[in-house]
Amino acid sequence: THEVSGYITQGDNPNQTDYDKKLITCDKVLAVYTGQWKGAGNVFQWFSQGFGFFLIVVVPCILFLFFQIINFIKVYIEYRNEKNEVVLAGGPDSIQNKIRLRKEALNELVKDGTLTEEQASKALEDYTSSLVIENNVEETTNVEEKKEENK
Repeated sequence: THEVSGYITQGDNPNQTDYDKKLITCDKVLAVYTGQWKGAGNVFQWFSQGFGFFLIVVVPCILFLFFQIINFIKVYIEYRNEKNEVVLAGGPDSIQNKIRLRKEALNELVKDGTLTEEQASKALEDYTSSLVIENNVEETTNVEEKKEENK
């Protein structure tokens, strides 16, 4: 007689009795069941309900959000400090920086022979006085606007 080796499968439903009695040959077997992890289903069920879900999903999300808020505050404080340093140093739009840039440009024109020292000095004086007048007008306007807001 010729004996065929194989397996008869049943499934995992103990109430089902009409399972297929076909013989599965050994070359069709992909894995062999070796045991079970008792209680694993209860653990996964606990994680999917109430407190378990809160502990596994919600708490990490809250901690991540809290970390991001702290990180944002640190970056914002650093940005403000750098901005204040630029303002204290004169800043790119300060009168001192504008005068320095104009003086450098006029010195280049003197070196090229386009202007004399006297012309460059006069041009720098005119520019400086126009900036001071412009700055005073802006400050006066800002003070007047604040007075209007307070009324």
